[in-house]
Amino acid sequence: MSDEKPASIEQEQQDRIARAIDAGVPQIYFNGFLNTISIGDVLTILERNGKPVVVLNMSYTIAKTLAVSLGQIISQFESGVERNMLTTHDVEKALRMQATEGAKKETKQ
Repeated sequence: MSDEKPASIEQEQQDRIARAIDAGVPQIYFNGFLNTISIGDVLTILERNGKPVVVLNMSYTIAKTLAVSLGQIISQFESGVERNMLTTHDVEKALRMQATEGAKKETKQ
């Protein structure tokens, strides 16, 4: 029996990240996404500038775990910088309000 202690969860995650980067796994940038659900799984389409770049199929369990994990990471980041991140929905709403205000100013002139 080995006397080795199991690696910490953090170290295991760092090792997994390093292996993925070293293995030449494709790295995909996306700035938009679409989600839908079927009777068997969750489908996520990642987009770059409105064009699909990859389709992800996930089990419900993995999708839920991913959502929780992303939420935790963002919450930790927001706490660290003491600022809430805007969602794309927030940005879209602000831009629409700005455009509406701009249009109102133009009609008054």
